Amino acid sequence: MNEKNVTIAGVVGAVEWDNMGQVSMVSISTSTDTEYLVLDNKLGRELLNYEGEDVIVTGAISESEFGETGISVSSYEVLADEFREENGRDDYRDEEKDVGDDGDEEDFDDYDYEDYTKGYKF
Repeated sequence: MNEKNVTIAGVVGAVEWDNMGQVSMVSISTSTDTEYLVLDNKLGRELLNYEGEDVIVTGAISESEFGETGISVSSYEVLADEFREENGRDDYRDEEKDVGDDGDEEDFDDYDYEDYTKGYKF
């Protein structure tokens, strides 16, 4: 399987549910209508909690034998409320954090997302 590391921006969406109705698989949908299935690893499982959220995700992408594109998450950032409000999204949470491989979280209240997300489209 050919893998390539990328950083993508998009919205987390549920694609599969377990027999209890809980989200069991999500994808990241980008502004170019590309959908990346989030592969099962620790950080990928954390994204199950962010359905409907705007995120920036870094990881290795690969293609399945069925032609589906997947991403194995190595880091992600849930974008701040201010960024979502500026971009016309009102379905946001109060949480703002950046989580990397080390599991550390950082507060981004004063972060300038306009500069950071330059080149990403939502």
